[in-house]
Amino acid sequence: MPKPDNTAQMDFDWLVPYGKLLLRPDEVQKCLGRERQHIYDLIGEGKLEAHGVTDRDKQRYTITRRSVVLRLAETALYDPSVYMTRVEALVDDLDAAQLLRLIQRATEARSRKALKS
Repeated sequence: MPKPDNTAQMDFDWLVPYGKLLLRPDEVQKCLGRERQHIYDLIGEGKLEAHGVTDRDKQRYTITRRSVVLRLAETALYDPSVYMTRVEALVDDLDAAQLLRLIQRATEARSRKALKS
């Protein structure tokens, strides 16, 4: 199992599509693929960093994005850095048209990400 470190955080960022630092429990639920009660249990166990706000007699939480990414890294049954090596190996099997299409898509994705920064 990979150790959670800065590299692991970057490798798992794609699994947390929300571009904000604090997430609602329903967003965390979607990222982890678990029931909402499980999210609250993880908060209670200190496995997710959360901030509590009392709102109209209800306790509301926001959960740090970094703790969600770390949870994904801790529970992964694979090494995410191997994924890119495998994708890169596929490039050798693509024909010229497929490579051009891949380059175009990658360029578009990079432009979209640059605009968000």
